[in-house]
Amino acid sequence: QPSLVPLHRALLGMEGVRDMSLLSYSNGVAIVSVEMVDELDPGALEGAVARAMSRPAKVEVHNDTTMVVKLAEE
Repeated sequence: QPSLVPLHRALLGMEGVRDMSLLSYSNGVAIVSVEMVDELDPGALEGAVARAMSRPAKVEVHNDTTMVVKLAEE
């Protein structure tokens, strides 16, 4: 299981991110819920996560304040 510390730092360092939590981790895919204070561009979030974790990431908008980040396996 990868360390999610870099991801946590990257997300909480982004403007507009209130909190994050790990929803699940299976088959190398981490699913993280990100709570936002205001609108955040999913593309910008994907880029920040991919850079922080050095691997591809996919962001799905869950609702107005939550996005789900899926991390690919290394």
